[in-house]
Amino acid sequence: MRNLFIAIFCAVVVILHISAAGVFFKAERVPNITLAFVISLVFILGLERSLVWIVLAGLLLDAVSGHIFGTSALLLVLMGWIISALSTAVDFKSRRMLFLPVIFFLSASLAFLFDILDRIFIRVSGVWFNSLGIVASINYFSWDYFLKIVFTALFVFVIYYLTKRLNKFLLIWR
Repeated sequence: MRNLFIAIFCAVVVILHISAAGVFFKAERVPNITLAFVISLVFILGLERSLVWIVLAGLLLDAVSGHIFGTSALLLVLMGWIISALSTAVDFKSRRMLFLPVIFFLSASLAFLFDILDRIFIRVSGVWFNSLGIVASINYFSWDYFLKIVFTALFVFVIYYLTKRLNKFLLIWR
């Protein structure tokens, strides 16, 4: 039952990322809610225990976005691995006052890295499969993109708080 609830939670996060977030934000400012979910999940459970859910979220994201199947899952696992490698070197949770700014800047930098690697995968796959489709380029120095990164980092706090509260009441994340 617990695994079913986590799978439904992954699906809801991906659906929010793809469809509902565009209602509340401009198209250029839609935050990457799936990445925020992965970051908060790795901080709560660790990479080893959350790997299945990260891959599931990535595959669901690929299924609804039209990317090559597995590229988003690979990128999300890479982001989780980066967090796991950094958290073994530095204990983020031991410094209470620095936890929030460090998580904010780490989330913002991972969102930026995710977008860059996603665009690289899209361009490489277009060359590999001789696709002449137009790939929308991102202006990384615009105000809208800056707000997208900030909103993604803020969603990490929202999802982290929600998952911690769900754990307290439902004992889902063990």
